[in-house]
Amino acid sequence: MGSTPIGSRCVKCGFCCKQVPCPWGTWDNVKHQCSFLERQQDGTYLCGRYAEIVAERSGDNCPAFGGGCSSTLFNRDRDEIIAKILERTATPMVG
Repeated sequence: MGSTPIGSRCVKCGFCCKQVPCPWGTWDNVKHQCSFLERQQDGTYLCGRYAEIVAERSGDNCPAFGGGCSSTLFNRDRDEIIAKILERTATPMVG
């Protein structure tokens, strides 16, 4: 899906937090993801410690919230979110 207008921006698929936790996170061995990763009703993911981390950190970029995706290839989580975005924004053809 690299040819979509979405490009490599962050789509909140949670992929990075399903690989390894940031310094503020802890690993959940049962879920195989950061224990603070929270699935939203729309299928996207948010960090459960976001407000705390943003208030605490001093200019570093770890975690890089919304900084873009460096894992755009072979990322099913990301592809599913992009498909949902494209479905919502598709213009129906009028004939």
